Amino acid sequence: MIVLFRRCLYFAMLLAFAAVLATAQSQPAQHPLQALTSQEYWAVYDVLRDNGKLGEDVFIPSVLLHEPAKDRVLAWKPGDPVFREADVILMKKGVVTEARVDIPARKLLAFKERPDVQGPFFESEFHEMAEAIKKDSRVIDALKKRGITDLNTVKCAPLPFGYFALPELEGHRIMYGDCADIHGEYLSWGRSIEGLFVKIDAKDMKVLAVIDEGIVPVPTGSINFEEAPQNPRPGTKPIEITQPAGPSFQATNGEVSWQNWKFRFRLDPRVGPVLNLVRLEDAAGVDIEEERRQNQSGQPASLDDPIAKRAQAARIVHD
Repeated sequence: MIVLFRRCLYFAMLLAFAAVLATAQSQPAQHPLQALTSQEYWAVYDVLRDNGKLGEDVFIPSVLLHEPAKDRVLAWKPGDPVFREADVILMKKGVVTEARVDIPARKLLAFKERPDVQGPFFESEFHEMAEAIKKDSRVIDALKKRGITDLNTVKCAPLPFGYFALPELEGHRIMYGDCADIHGEYLSWGRSIEGLFVKIDAKDMKVLAVIDEGIVPVPTGSINFEEAPQNPRPGTKPIEITQPAGPSFQATNGEVSWQNWKFRFRLDPRVGPVLNLVRLEDAAGVDIEEERRQNQSGQPASLDDPIAKRAQAARIVHD
């Protein structure tokens, strides 16, 4: 039952997402668990700015809905004031600060520096580190040994490799990666410059080490799969999915109704799809989940599906 519901649920969420998002961004939040709207994101920004917490060297890699306490949500009714708070992560020179903002009150509730944690990596960091790597004399010499002198076609990709409680990691943001020569190709994944690796500190934008294990020829096989002929496999037939009578679900202000299921749905920038207040009604319309609302929220992959659990564990390992 759980597995079947989970599969159907994924399909319903994908279909409902466009309608939910289109309406949610154009009106104030109607429920405490509704996804943050674009105007709420700007409200968070304004509160931080007005409290003097922003500057040229301050980045905001994460703004997430702070889910209220379970008893407050269950006691809330349509027409009551909508309480909304956001958890914010700010970064300045690699140091993390956690903040919480009361959105309706436009008030900064908490602001605490956390030198003991690592913040999310953001896109501008990767670009800045890639340029720092290509300017390092050791990298330039290693590329010349391989006959690569046009650095415009070299793409370097440092990535976080995890935290291992080593003294050298304290107070730093250490990344480890390699480079690729993308000349003549669209993607870089098949053009790795093997044998050359770089360790860099994202906090100081300083290359810590260049590991050269010897020259390995860069692969030359074609990797432009986007331009390859897209011929169907033999024996396949066209597939069409139509709903001439419309969808069998309804989505209103973030709540999805599908057969005898009802649940709130939002997309969280960090964990992905989030389900809230999942309810199941029997044939008489009685809410048979009323006694089991101990879990206010959950992600589809966390439902009791052993296959999903194994996949989730694999994602954790690879991430």
